[in-house]
Amino acid sequence: MKKILFILLACSLAPHIRGQSLERSVLGAAGKTDANKTIRLEWTLGEVAVSRFEHPGGELNEGFHQPYLIVESDQTLTTVDQRFQIYPNPVSADLFVKAKLRANEQVRLRLIDPAGRLLLPDRLTGGLVDEQLDLQRFPAGHYYLLVLNAKGKVLQSAKILKQ
Repeated sequence: MKKILFILLACSLAPHIRGQSLERSVLGAAGKTDANKTIRLEWTLGEVAVSRFEHPGGELNEGFHQPYLIVESDQTLTTVDQRFQIYPNPVSADLFVKAKLRANEQVRLRLIDPAGRLLLPDRLTGGLVDEQLDLQRFPAGHYYLLVLNAKGKVLQSAKILKQ
């Protein structure tokens, strides 16, 4: 009789009993980030509890790492015009910019920091370019020198390492 009463009690309480539920999470057993000059690769091992839903407009999925890799070249940001010589790099004090341009061609030199702040006022020069930029007062780090034409098009960009 006790067994039957226990079974009836358990059956009547069963709809009201709930078990523990866990939120979806990523459990990574291993992972690493590797990078060189042109590519950066991030990976994890053991990504679990990931759902993927496809629909006519695309795909929706969970997880830190998505199934598609889009590689974009930064060649549009790094321009090389063979007429310009920018040296020394790395630099400790004075940076030199030399070029031989057409007589009526003018360029602007612009030095910016990684945050995009203009560090030196634009220098307008033309014809035979022979500029000396004093970087001695700036702290060590990376800077960018842009050489722009009169219309604002980047003719040369260089990443400068100040020591």
